[in-house]
Amino acid sequence: MDEKKGFGDYEEREAQAVKAIKSQIPESLRSRKADIHSPFVELREHPACPDHYTFSNVDGAGTKPILAIGMNHYSTIGIDAVAMNANDVATLGTFQFHEWIEYLACQAGIEKEKAAEIQQGVVSGLLQCPGITIGKGETASLDEMIRGPKPNFGFDLAGVITGFVKKTEVPSFNPNPGDWIIGLGSSGLHCNGYTAARHILLTGSFEQDPEQKKLYRGPFEVGLEIPGDPSKKPIGEILLEPTIVYAEAIQDIFSKFEGLRGRAFGVNITGYGLKNFNRCGSDCIYEIHHPIKPQPIFKLLQQQSELSDEEMYTKFNMGMGFALVIPHEYGFRNGFRNIIRVMETKGIFAKLVGSVRKGKGKPETHLYLGDPLFPPTYVFSGYQD
Repeated sequence: MDEKKGFGDYEEREAQAVKAIKSQIPESLRSRKADIHSPFVELREHPACPDHYTFSNVDGAGTKPILAIGMNHYSTIGIDAVAMNANDVATLGTFQFHEWIEYLACQAGIEKEKAAEIQQGVVSGLLQCPGITIGKGETASLDEMIRGPKPNFGFDLAGVITGFVKKTEVPSFNPNPGDWIIGLGSSGLHCNGYTAARHILLTGSFEQDPEQKKLYRGPFEVGLEIPGDPSKKPIGEILLEPTIVYAEAIQDIFSKFEGLRGRAFGVNITGYGLKNFNRCGSDCIYEIHHPIKPQPIFKLLQQQSELSDEEMYTKFNMGMGFALVIPHEYGFRNGFRNIIRVMETKGIFAKLVGSVRKGKGKPETHLYLGDPLFPPTYVFSGYQD
């Protein structure tokens, strides 16, 4: 990716690291792997629960904590760490949460003054995950290894979610032609692209390291409003908006509409944007005819970065943080409209954004930004795991 746009080569570096890590894992440590592909969360068999798979997921909040430090606002970043894990699990449709385990690596200032505030966010996120409990966590004092924009206040937060899912209720993640795609609105960037977003949009006046401050070239202070944004919120507050936790709403949908169990599945739209659809299926095309309108923050980021529409939709969620792919018959008798209504009662915007048609051997995602009767504006293929 063009360095001047602020993205550097992190995608390539991540891919190389993942490849190197996987090459070191022997087959003996891959035992008990589920006999079904689950692209967003790892499933395992265990003799103690023969009718269920166990699942586990690990994630953090990326570089969004830098913004929390810069704004001296720590009470929501824990929601992000929980959401990044819980939303991957929510792609299963039906599931039982078991335990959350967290790891807070930090400098002394966080330990002395901000640990409780960070934990407030974690608890807020977990309260949106029915049935979960908190297991043993770990706090590591890493003054010499971690840094942040404010001396002595650097930290990183990561967590693991575990649980169970009935084997008979795991979806195939392989849709059929005619299946419907329901998009769920995001709260903004969620937890993706924050390194680039900060450097592109902000002046970085909160950054006290001269070398790091050089990376910031944006025109906005964190306290300034975004031009044309009806919310009138400061840009820092908009960027710090917590990731939506979709898990409880998804559980509610699958309990109310039992015919979805084992058939419908979710797509967590994080990094790589709409390419996340391509993680699912083998011979299908996901056609997004009516995408959710992106929030003003995405338009501003595009203006400042000069990224094309194609690049924006393969790096950010662009207003759609999650999607449900449901069987074709739910389009009849207003089935998908009932699902949308349930989502709206949970405070989550939802709309029918597209459908699935037969592909040519590998999954693709077609985005229509113009008239759906004409060829797609963009065709996205492949996914870099």
